This record gives sequence, structure tokens and C-alpha cells, in this order.
Amino acid sequence: MNWLLGGTFAAVVGVLAYQARFLSADGTLAAGLLGWVIFGAGGLTFSVPILLFFVTSSLLSKVGQANKARLRLHAQDGRPRNARQVLANGLPATAALLGWSVTQTPVWAEAFLAALAAATADTWATEIGVLAKARPRSILDGRLLEPGSSGGVTLLGTTAALAGAGLVVAIGLLVLAASGVLPWTVPRLTLLTGVGFGAQWLDSLLGAGWQARFRCDGCGQEVESRPHCPGHAVTKQTGLNWLDNDAVNLLTGVAALLAVLVLD
Repeated sequence: MNWLLGGTFAAVVGVLAYQARFLSADGTLAAGLLGWVIFGAGGLTFSVPILLFFVTSSLLSKVGQANKARLRLHAQDGRPRNARQVLANGLPATAALLGWSVTQTPVWAEAFLAALAAATADTWATEIGVLAKARPRSILDGRLLEPGSSGGVTLLGTTAALAGAGLVVAIGLLVLAASGVLPWTVPRLTLLTGVGFGAQWLDSLLGAGWQARFRCDGCGQEVESRPHCPGHAVTKQTGLNWLDNDAVNLLTGVAALLAVLVLD
């Protein structure tokens, strides 16, 4: 029954998100698939924290939209999120949930929340941090960067990352505790929030040191996305060709999941 309800629930949420321009067409399909798996395997208990991540991140993407567009952010300029972005943020948490559904062991539920906390921390840091009045500094050498540059950190963005990770873990633990999956304890809250927050720093390190950067052949701007302008290719300038922003997000989510499995 959960799987039938999950499909219906995911379809309704996906249509609403598409109509609100939170998701593109392919992003809606990807979110619907992940939502169906999450609700089917974990029910409403596991759906609440991931909905919290999705709704807050989508709303924050609309804050300061004009400023974000001027900064040429590839995924945070108010455009609907596509399938790559949805999967990069959602696959690690979904994998952890499937681990819990098979084993029913608490560590997989903790890994689910940690992966989700990592995605939330990174998204909140980007969406809020880019609006900081102070220019970001490189996490590697402290030099000043242009707003929106990968690997740049600000006090506002760092605070937002910690708040986002803490919120999704706190609410997630409440609903999991209510269902008897995990007890709500301060040490568990601290550990999972710390893992999610730490993964955001790993995201910044990868972004500063190895993430690919491109130049759009259409507009001539340096960008992080492929493609940028419709109908035009991009030329790689620096970094690893395969390590774009979506790959970085996926890796940091996996790192958070593995950290919990190792630390437990």
C-alpha cells in the first residue's frame, strides 16, 4: 500500500512543484521517482525531512532572484532545478533509506539524515550566502572571489549551512523518534548536524580545487554549467572535466553517508 500511496503522493508534489517552476520537466520526473521510492520504502516518516529540504531549498532559490541572475549562478539563478540537480542531492539519502528498509538498523536511518543534512547545508549556504554584502573568500587560500564562485565562503553562508543542517536533522529526528525508528538525543543531533555541516566544507574544497569551470561560447562568460546558453557549447577552462557542481554535490552526500557508517 505504501508504494501505491507513494506514487500518488510523489505525482501530486511533482505537479505542484512543476507548476510553481521549482522543477523542470525532467526534474519533475526525477523527483517523482525518488519521492515514490522514499515514500514507498519509508512512508511519511522518511518523507517529512526530505520534503522539508525540498520546500525550503526551492523557496530560498527565489530569494534575491534578480541578484542571483546577475551573478550568473548556473543552478541558483531562479531557474527550475533539472534532473541532474535533483538526483545529485537526493540519491545519497535515497540509497541510505533503502539500506534501512532492508536491514532495519538505526545506522542507515542516521546516514539518511546525514546525507540530507549535507544537501541542505550546501544548498542553504549557496542560496543565502551569495546574498552576503561581503565578498567571499577562497576556502583554500583566503583570497577574495567574485560572489557565487565555487569554493568561496562567507560568514552568512556558513551560518546558513549550519542552520540548514541543524533544522533538517532536528525535525527528522523528531519524526523518526515518533515512529520508533531512532531515539531523539542531543549527541545524535550534534553528530548528524556536524557531519552534514562538515560535508558542506568538503563541497567548498572540491569546488575551489578541482571543480570544472567552462567558458560559454555563446555569451563568453565563465560558467560552471553545461550547457549555459541554449544552442551553444562550452569550453573547459580549468578543473576536472567530469567534476561539475552536480558531481560535487553527489560526492559530498555520499561522503556524509559513509562518515556515519564509519563513525557508528
